[in-house]
Amino acid sequence: RKLQEMIPYRPIHEISLGPITIKVWGLFVALGLATALVLALRRAKLKGIKQAWVYDIIFYSIVAGLIGSRIGYVLFSWPNNVPRTLLSILDITKGGLAFTFGLVAALFVDIAYIIRKKIRMLSFLDFFVPYLVIAHIIGRMGCFFSGEHLGKQTDFFLGVLVNGVVVHNVAMYEIIILLAILSTLLYIRRFALPDGMLFAAYLALYPLLRFPIDFLRSDPTYFGLTAAQYVLIAMFVSSIILKVYILKHKK
Repeated sequence: RKLQEMIPYRPIHEISLGPITIKVWGLFVALGLATALVLALRRAKLKGIKQAWVYDIIFYSIVAGLIGSRIGYVLFSWPNNVPRTLLSILDITKGGLAFTFGLVAALFVDIAYIIRKKIRMLSFLDFFVPYLVIAHIIGRMGCFFSGEHLGKQTDFFLGVLVNGVVVHNVAMYEIIILLAILSTLLYIRRFALPDGMLFAAYLALYPLLRFPIDFLRSDPTYFGLTAAQYVLIAMFVSSIILKVYILKHKK
């Protein structure tokens, strides 16, 4: 394909409003979390779920997710030309978060909270998982608009032209698969499923669809796979274990 035929791609990193500068990526992450919170609160009211639980889970997910995703980025994706100093590690204004590690950290903290509050765990995870995906979609839109997660060089028809080179826009691909996952979860949620089956479906679908996309990234690899892919494998195995448990213990 001729370069003139490529999808025009002009990342927007910041929006200036007088003396205030807003990071586009951070703006969409905040919008994603706010949207998930509003929608979760609305459904919680319909389902008779305590709204305080929703607020708590969102808060703990944000804190644990930020810490876990930053640790994952620092350990496995830190640029070789950037020195690791305490200030640079703590500075997330320029991005640098690994979602899969943040997801795992948030899940561990959320499960601990659910156990402490003696909430029906599998039912509550089923309730929350669509809103996790919604927040993820909107957050990834921030990555798309700000030019994050540009992958390897390609001649694929969805490739985007960046500095005279056509590359994969991995954020765009992930938005597409997340929309497919959300549609699937919302569809099967209408049926009378055993508790935990919706969450197990997410644990299976996201790794299955995300795993091949990581081969298009420019992230460092370890024995042929990215660090995120190892987490995705663990998620998929967990989905199988959870499904076996549910089917064995369902009433």
